[in-house]
Amino acid sequence: MIIPIVAMVDGRKAVVFDGDDLLKANQNAPAEITGNNPYKIIYTVWNESIASDEEVFYWAKRGTNNRHTAVCYGSNSIYGAVAHWGTSADMGFDRGVPQAHSWHTIAVTYQGGTNGAEYVLTNGQINSNEIKTLDIWPNNPMTVGSAYDGDPDVPPGTITPVYFFSGALAKLEVYNVYVRPANLAMIVTTPVNINGDFIIDFRDVALFANNWMAGPVLLGN
Repeated sequence: MIIPIVAMVDGRKAVVFDGDDLLKANQNAPAEITGNNPYKIIYTVWNESIASDEEVFYWAKRGTNNRHTAVCYGSNSIYGAVAHWGTSADMGFDRGVPQAHSWHTIAVTYQGGTNGAEYVLTNGQINSNEIKTLDIWPNNPMTVGSAYDGDPDVPPGTITPVYFFSGALAKLEVYNVYVRPANLAMIVTTPVNINGDFIIDFRDVALFANNWMAGPVLLGN
C-alpha cells in the first residue's frame, strides 16, 4: 500500500494523492456515523483532472444499496459527489462539478432516520440534495483516497482499493450531527472552528498523514 506525499499545492500544504495511493485508519468507522445516524463531513480538495468516480473519504464497503458510503470529488452526474450504491441514494454535483485547478470546500450532511435529507454544499452553496434512508455498514475500515471492495468481517487491512482520488486534500472533518444547510454554509465559510463535536478531525491533514498507518485516528468531543 502506497502512502501519499505531503506537499504545497496552489499555496496550501496538503496530502497529495497520485491516483494509486491511499491512507487507511487503524480503527474502524465510529458507530456514530453508521446505520442511519446523522453526519456532517467537511473536506477541502484540489484536483488537476476530475475523473468520473474519485472517492475522498470512505467508511463502508461497496456492494449493497444504501449501505455503502463515500464522499467524493468526481464528475459523474449520478455518484460524483456522494456514493451510497444505488441511483436512488447516490448524488452527483447537480449544479456543477467544482472546477479543476482550484481549491474547494465541499460539505455533506445527512439528517439520518427514515426519509432523511442529505445535502451537498460546494463553497457554502447548496449543490445537490435528496431524501433517502440509509443503513450504513458498521465495523468497516476508514480510508482516505479510495473506496474498497470486501467483506466487512475480514481482518483489518484486507481491502481491495478501487476508485482512487487523484488530487490534494487540505482538510477533513467528520461530525456525528446533521446541520441545516444555512448553518452549514456559515460553518464552511467561517475561518474558525465554531462546532467542537467532531469525531474525526484532520484540520491539518498533512500533520496527521504519516500517522494513519501506525497511529490512531484523532477522536474527540
